[in-house]
Amino acid sequence: MKNLVLVAGLMLLAVSFRFFPHPMNFTPVLAMALMAGRWTKTPLGLSLPVFAMFLSDVLIGFSSISLVVYASIGLIYLMGAWMNSGSYKTIGIQAFLSSVLFFFVTNAGVWMMTTAYEPGWKGLMASYVAGIPFFHNTLLGTLVFSLGLEWVYRKSVAKLNLNPSFKAY
Repeated sequence: MKNLVLVAGLMLLAVSFRFFPHPMNFTPVLAMALMAGRWTKTPLGLSLPVFAMFLSDVLIGFSSISLVVYASIGLIYLMGAWMNSGSYKTIGIQAFLSSVLFFFVTNAGVWMMTTAYEPGWKGLMASYVAGIPFFHNTLLGTLVFSLGLEWVYRKSVAKLNLNPSFKAY
């Protein structure tokens, strides 16, 4: 139970960063999904980043592609649960892959769900090109927050004598 409280607290702390001024797309959202997958590996664990994101969206506002963003969060959660070796190097690789996945899924979502781009291959490619300037902040934010969350988690688990590989039931 203490582990679940720790993970939930870290998710809420991370999502609070969405309310502070920050560079566009430099957020903890993808890191929250990735780390929740690494730490919990259960449906309850998936609900933590989704619920935290939902709460912040209620206050900040939903977008026309919110469902696509939530689907990306789910896929990134699964990546974290599946590719869990525990090393900081692996977390860096996962953060990169999470950012790439988010880029492709959400830009395809913008192309499919809005009228901003023409139908067809040309419109999809235009959507991807338009998203390139935002990618570096997505990647940097995901790296910083993933590594930071993992570092805090490890320090907290050690200090509180918790089980580092628990399952949140």
